[in-house]
Amino acid sequence: MNKITVTVILLLCFYSIYGQSSFSLEGEIKPSRSPVLIYHDLDTTLCQNLFSTAEVKMQRRHVIFDDTACPRSGENRNYMIMFEGQICFIPVTDFLHTDEIDKALKELKTQNPDRSQRSAKAQELFRKQQIADSLEEIRQQKIMDDSLAKIEKDYFKLLDQYAAKNIVMTEWSWEYENEYSFSPTVSISVINPYKKKIKYISFTLVAYNAVGDPAVGRSAASSTKTMQGIGPIASGDMGSYKFDYVFNSKVVSSIKMSSIKIQFYDNTYKVISSPRSAFK
Repeated sequence: MNKITVTVILLLCFYSIYGQSSFSLEGEIKPSRSPVLIYHDLDTTLCQNLFSTAEVKMQRRHVIFDDTACPRSGENRNYMIMFEGQICFIPVTDFLHTDEIDKALKELKTQNPDRSQRSAKAQELFRKQQIADSLEEIRQQKIMDDSLAKIEKDYFKLLDQYAAKNIVMTEWSWEYENEYSFSPTVSISVINPYKKKIKYISFTLVAYNAVGDPAVGRSAASSTKTMQGIGPIASGDMGSYKFDYVFNSKVVSSIKMSSIKIQFYDNTYKVISSPRSAFK
């Protein structure tokens, strides 16, 4: 029996035993009022909540066992809730479906007129809700763990495919940064699909002009240029490089990647001719 099965069974058992209570009921806070202010005391003289006792809570659902209002006007109603062993107050206007809550609360008081008994049972239900929330967190964490495990498995499978095809570039591009530039900038993103850690990675590029001839600039000795990127890049990790002032020529129309040379930490090498990127 796996962890997720055990969790589901525990949840079913919990709700079958504690899903109903004749001593208290649950109320749900309006989404617009979340997080909600819980008041630990009321000013019965001024008939208002004491903001000095307010506490911010993210919880949306609360165990209600009574209500209270201004003794003079009957206004400024609050639901009395049990929260972490304390009787607290939340304005009725913060809750959804107050008509249903009021109807259920009236029936609750009729069946259980003793407030202290309702309060004690509300505290018991609050603790059981905490257990249910913990079990739900375990279930959600299990789902997340399973999803992450699948993603990781798929990722390593993809790395194996890249290694078999010697794909180490995810993408690369070049551009003249502005109309006054006399040398293009090259950006390259790489991934290490191999089991060994990369120490250096060198890229050899060839530049061409608009008619397909080697683009040789005013002071460029060659239309071929090799740039070196420095690691380390661990297995499965990624890296990115930006090389400025590549090819001192204003007439570059296209650039081709002719080869990539990788030096690993064990001083072995891999040369990839006519490399291609993963996403192109």
